[in-house]
Amino acid sequence: CKAAADDEETFQQEYMCVPVDEASAWLTWDLITSAEHEEAGKPEFYKGGDCYVGVDIGRRHDLFVIWVDEKVGDVYWNRQVIRLKNASFAEQDAALDRVFDYFKVRRACIDQTGIGEKPVEDAKTRHGTYKVEGILFTGPVKQHLATVIKQVFEDKKTRTPVDKAIRESHHAVRKLTTIAGNPRFDADRTEVGHADEFWAHALAVHAAEELIQPAAGATVEGDTDVYLPSRMQGRHSGGLLQRKRTR
Repeated sequence: CKAAADDEETFQQEYMCVPVDEASAWLTWDLITSAEHEEAGKPEFYKGGDCYVGVDIGRRHDLFVIWVDEKVGDVYWNRQVIRLKNASFAEQDAALDRVFDYFKVRRACIDQTGIGEKPVEDAKTRHGTYKVEGILFTGPVKQHLATVIKQVFEDKKTRTPVDKAIRESHHAVRKLTTIAGNPRFDADRTEVGHADEFWAHALAVHAAEELIQPAAGATVEGDTDVYLPSRMQGRHSGGLLQRKRTR
């Protein structure tokens, strides 16, 4: 296809099976390793602050990954990465419950795509709709997630574990261009997953994005704390949290 051939990088990767290299990786090795710290990924270093959680749902072919970040100043320190393979949904739920029990979770964003529908629904029931948000992995959403995670790496605002699998997962994602000219973020599926740690980390970063209260006049069912990403509210710039009681 001429359109694909016009994009040499896409042609080489998609048609010639040339593996991803440093030039096409979304995050470079230098960027990834510069964020690594010996104290990251260890729950014993948790300082009791607000935490933000990302969950990438997988079961048979991909990993189920929970990524926990604690905000310390303006830096997001990873406090734990939980990886499960071929675990039952009950085991996955129990792992997430332990995270909520141990850490002060401010917000959790969970992959709702495909088999994620029920885990998200159940997590909202157990932990509250104000703390749990389901994220559908559409093209634009994946582009946003990839963009925000790259930004925190470039701004030196993330600390990640010194871990080969995590390092390779973050390096596996590449930006491709479709025949229609649209950006697409993807990674090859391997025996150890499908860049699952990268997407769980990106979801945790998304969970920590600036949050504001609903616009004036908005109503929310039940007695709950309501968090909305600021990008959804246009120029509205209210406070961070609003408690709304409706009957």
